[in-house]
Amino acid sequence: MSQSEVARLFNLAKRTPTPEVTDPAGVPPPSWRRRLLPLATRLAPEATARVLARRYLRPNVALLGDPDAVARWGTVVRPAPGLTLLRRPAAAGPEAPRVLIAPGLNGHFRQFTRLAGALGDAGLTVDFLVLPGHGHPGEGLCGLNQIVSALETVTAQARYHGIVAHCVSANAALLAPPTTAPLARLALVSAPLDLPRLIRLGGTQYGLTGPCLDRFCQHVSALGAPWPTDSPWQPGALAREDTLLMVHGQHDDAAPPEDLAQMAEVAPRTRIALFESGGHNSILTMHGPCTQLAAFMRP
Repeated sequence: MSQSEVARLFNLAKRTPTPEVTDPAGVPPPSWRRRLLPLATRLAPEATARVLARRYLRPNVALLGDPDAVARWGTVVRPAPGLTLLRRPAAAGPEAPRVLIAPGLNGHFRQFTRLAGALGDAGLTVDFLVLPGHGHPGEGLCGLNQIVSALETVTAQARYHGIVAHCVSANAALLAPPTTAPLARLALVSAPLDLPRLIRLGGTQYGLTGPCLDRFCQHVSALGAPWPTDSPWQPGALAREDTLLMVHGQHDDAAPPEDLAQMAEVAPRTRIALFESGGHNSILTMHGPCTQLAAFMRP
């Protein structure tokens, strides 16, 4: 079974409607895709892993597809070809310091509404970075290399007081080389310090196991070249430990809070704010974390 045949198999499964029935216990039957996956992994593990790795990095959001929602959130700014910002100007005027919000893969600007409001109240202009592939359907993949490149490009064109980066963008923010204007503040929210483990979790959520899961992780990492998923974040953390804040939820299953001990060991002057409630994404909507982030970023 070739890679193209595997891709067609999954596309067919995606289009085939699942009957609206349940078994006697009231549990919905597995989708056609779930039924076909064991067969595909057994007959063509390499092709299946390759197809799903690309699917994993293909954004499923189209942030610019709803102009009304975009208009309610902020002003559209295009700083470079292929990169778009949504800007919320500060009441203080155009000279107000800027903070860049970098979401994770498939992150939506609506997730950051509360944080943007808190930053605005702190006198900051807020730019939300629409990552590559996230603007309109079919724009391509978004791996670690695209996120690092986007951060380098946008920060080279504008002087930012700080960056708030969520999930994989937190890793990218530590990997991105210093820009011409050094950041005063860098805040990492729900940072997956063990990124290979996060990718492996994504593979298990597809239902992959064994060698096929291993190959899936390898393909996702290779698609992020020259930044594989195990790229060391420690040098970036050490260089910025005096101006670095980690915000994390106790119930973050994607990025376990126990990993924060690594940051405390590598960069002991890093501020760490661990909240008893909040998960990987829900922490973005909570009053306490947003207030702390705004206080940290306040000029």
